[in-house]
Amino acid sequence: SAAELPSEGGVVGVEEQKVIFKDGMGGIPGEEEEHFTREDISCSFMLMGMFFFTMVIFYLVNYPDDDIKRYSWSIINTTISIFCAVLIFSAADEVLLTFVLNPVLGEFPRGWRQVGHVVVEYFLFVCWLLAAEVMIACFARALCAGDRPEGQKQWVIHDTLRGDHGNPVAESSIVFRHTREKSVAKIGQLEVFVTVEDLERQASERRTKCWSMLFAHMAGFAMISAGGDLQHSEFFRENWIFSLLSVVLNVLFLLLIFWISARLRPRGDESDADSEEAAPVDLWNNHAIEAEDELFCLAISFLLVQALRFQVTGILPTKAGLEPGENFGAREIWTVYGEAVLFAVATVAVVLSGRTGRLADLLRGTLSMSFAWCLLFASRWMFESWPLLVRLRISPFSIEGRLILSLFLSAFACSVIIVLDQIEDAATGDDRRVTHKIVKNIVTGLSILVGFTWETTMDGCTEAVVSITHGHERRRLVSKLIG
Repeated sequence: SAAELPSEGGVVGVEEQKVIFKDGMGGIPGEEEEHFTREDISCSFMLMGMFFFTMVIFYLVNYPDDDIKRYSWSIINTTISIFCAVLIFSAADEVLLTFVLNPVLGEFPRGWRQVGHVVVEYFLFVCWLLAAEVMIACFARALCAGDRPEGQKQWVIHDTLRGDHGNPVAESSIVFRHTREKSVAKIGQLEVFVTVEDLERQASERRTKCWSMLFAHMAGFAMISAGGDLQHSEFFRENWIFSLLSVVLNVLFLLLIFWISARLRPRGDESDADSEEAAPVDLWNNHAIEAEDELFCLAISFLLVQALRFQVTGILPTKAGLEPGENFGAREIWTVYGEAVLFAVATVAVVLSGRTGRLADLLRGTLSMSFAWCLLFASRWMFESWPLLVRLRISPFSIEGRLILSLFLSAFACSVIIVLDQIEDAATGDDRRVTHKIVKNIVTGLSILVGFTWETTMDGCTEAVVSITHGHERRRLVSKLIG
């Protein structure tokens, strides 16, 4: 006999997950039909989406256009770096708050305790920045003369489709020995392309680049935390103009810190240009400046958009950029979208102005990242107020909603990058050089956009996993440590 289906939504319980026999139209007598729970359907969507997302990533990193490949890898690298940096910094910050600051100053300090809390946050930022400088110097091998790469070049396999790409090969396997930089080597029964590379130097540069970006993001989040505490202090949270004033103070503070760090670091021109000491010192200086610029643009753009959102809504967002319990309408959403367009136009204008130097780089980076922050928050507001998503309970307040928002913004970013790449390819001469600068800055902003949307989703996942624990403080601490 046929099992009776439940009346609500076709969702069956554990006891009702039975095989029924279908005798109606379109069915075959004796054919088995399964009924699935909501959890089954959710897992199915997740698995299909995972396979589709993986295929899209493989397609983009193997795209026929080399620029799209490079931009795809850039976004992936930035996303992973943001994942690691946010989780490491959040865990360290949560431990410090739980066991040190909150017991001493209180969870919501006022008066001199609030001033002390802000000062401690800025001190912690300086510690993170100092750690970044030391790590960059170590990986650049600028501190220990005996640990520097010897600079010996050797033949290595140059075939990215092989698993041994970059591995050294013996001189005896080289087929054409008269060439200096490129040749062919016989590996087993195959002939593969080989090139002459300095493996030690390349490994040092890769490690320095990797750790400089990671520590730059961690220091950037420390600066966001310190600047957020300043914005939420009693004076600066009065109105959006005072909030904007705190951003100006943070800009001056960072420029002062960068000036001091530049005076403390050794310069490559202070040593003999032909000595082994010059290259590691130059590598340290170059990546240290890149790290400082990255954290400056990341922190200042976030704090700037916080103040602008305060002006639009009349509500100062939390340090995490949230407005708990608030729903915004079309006016606020489209105003922030308009600000995103203005930031993008300003980025293009700065590039077209032809100004060079570090301050111009900081301005371009801040504008492009502000463009990304505005897109992120406006899109989140739109998804939170979308009646269909609210009715289906898949707004960004849920994990499903965050996942949908991440997929939407990732698809948007990929589409914009492909269009911009077509425009860049169509340009010629000096126009191509200027167009490349514009595209590079926009892609940097989109990398931040994609990285933070997925970080928000993963952060919600860790909170959901630890929701089985008891106690709000313990739950927050465990979620950060698990992440």
